[in-house]
Amino acid sequence: MKKLIEQSYKAIQNRGLITRKTKHVDFFHKLNEEVCEVKQEFIKNEVDKNKLGLELSDVIIVCLNWAKHYEIDIEKLLNKKTLINEQRANNIK
Repeated sequence: MKKLIEQSYKAIQNRGLITRKTKHVDFFHKLNEEVCEVKQEFIKNEVDKNKLGLELSDVIIVCLNWAKHYEIDIEKLLNKKTLINEQRANNIK
């Protein structure tokens, strides 16, 4: 996953869309834009899984880039959150 995150971040950075000046609010606005594009895909009468998947990928990539930009070890935290969710599920049983 780290390689994918680095590759994605570098590509967006090379396009000039992420710089040292990029702030939390910039990532938030981009995330909101991508979420709106997801909504546009799923409100259609017939959902194209490929298009929806690409839009969902955009949402994920924005989140991964946001974490990388602020030196958040998102892979570690995803693992931690998964364990928390498993514990919650086990408590329901």
